[in-house]
Amino acid sequence: MDIKKLDRWAELLLDTGKGNNLINFKDTKNSTAEILIPNADVLFKKIDSNTNLEVYDPKIIDEDDGLEEESRHLEVEEITIQNDKVAYQDQYSSCIKKQNQILLYNSEVNPIRVLKNIDKKTKEFIEETGVNVAYIAFGFIHWKEDEASNCIFRAPILLVPIQFRQESVITPYFIKSTGEDIIVNPTFAYKMDAAYGVKLPDYSDEGLSGYFAKITTIISKLNWTISYECKIGIFSFLKINMYRDLKENAELILENANVRTLLGETLDLEDSTVSDINESHIPNPLIELHNVVDADFSQIEAIEMAKSGKSFVLQGPPGTGKSQTITNIIAECLSDGKRCCLYLRNWQP
Repeated sequence: MDIKKLDRWAELLLDTGKGNNLINFKDTKNSTAEILIPNADVLFKKIDSNTNLEVYDPKIIDEDDGLEEESRHLEVEEITIQNDKVAYQDQYSSCIKKQNQILLYNSEVNPIRVLKNIDKKTKEFIEETGVNVAYIAFGFIHWKEDEASNCIFRAPILLVPIQFRQESVITPYFIKSTGEDIIVNPTFAYKMDAAYGVKLPDYSDEGLSGYFAKITTIISKLNWTISYECKIGIFSFLKINMYRDLKENAELILENANVRTLLGETLDLEDSTVSDINESHIPNPLIELHNVVDADFSQIEAIEMAKSGKSFVLQGPPGTGKSQTITNIIAECLSDGKRCCLYLRNWQP
């Protein structure tokens, strides 16, 4: 049996390409904001202790807010957005008067606008998948693919899941930790291990400076560096749990006859073929099925097979009712008191 193929399946779940902001982080106009005040160590202690952080609004007028040119010019004269981060911090540092206040920065727009956009996208993601994707990234590894390369990439190190709260449009935004575990960037950790044979240690409540000291010792051998930047952004690594499941439960997964067949092992599957389904076990669709949406004959056939415990591939072009069929299959499983775990993939040959 080609067990290495199972490992390759697992690896395909991880996106280690340069387009992934967990591998190659880039600041964007609408989806990232840097926390300038307080510094990383102080901020980490506050967020780790579940402090409510109030976001200071610099009242910057964005160019595309729809104001008339003359009015916009007057406003921008009073409060100017600075492309220079140091000048921006100098301009607003005296405005941070509360211990729980933070100052955000975006080189192009009012950072509050960015925060609203991240908040909106996060809520949509939670509604669709049930997973939070809003994080504060603490620290970045500046890495190169090889010694001779002049191209330097940034990968976030620690990720703290956060949530937002704003009671009304005229009140400040508040940010706090969700209370979930602090995460070591799983995608970059895998890439480091696979490409360079270097393992990132788990975070063990040693504090930001203590953990970064460990990382610095490790990556200095590769002539990489660390920066203490803190960025709010959207980071998604949903498939990391499936990856870990394949890695940690390989022996159990390989006991499945369908998996072994896909891996190339020749098995006698006569007892599981569709043609041998015992008709007495197929429910009467007019009596025993519990469809929650309409289904035609071919869809009912798939629902019956799922209800009888048979494995099959459901394939069809767009608009043929695959989603409705899956909805009805889930309903049947729930009706029978079964647990249902669903993984969907859009197949594009």
